[in-house]
Amino acid sequence: MTILYTGYVSSLLRVDDVTKSLVDRIAGETGKTRQRIIAEAIEAYERERFWRAFNTGYGNIMADPAARLGLVAERHVEGGALNRAPDE
Repeated sequence: MTILYTGYVSSLLRVDDVTKSLVDRIAGETGKTRQRIIAEAIEAYERERFWRAFNTGYGNIMADPAARLGLVAERHVEGGALNRAPDE
């Protein structure tokens, strides 16, 4: 017996009619499958969440004078290492 794994697991995802129509329209315009459209949307959402959390954390550091000084000191040390030639 041969089993072919396609990387997909059958699942039911319930969405409202507006969302389904939007996914269908995008799929039709791009030639991508509905599955690919949804996967790309989830990946984009995850990236957005990552950068929002990153920016929030950076904002917290910049709002804390001691943390900001620590970051500046760390960058100064790292900057010196990054500016040296590989053979130094």
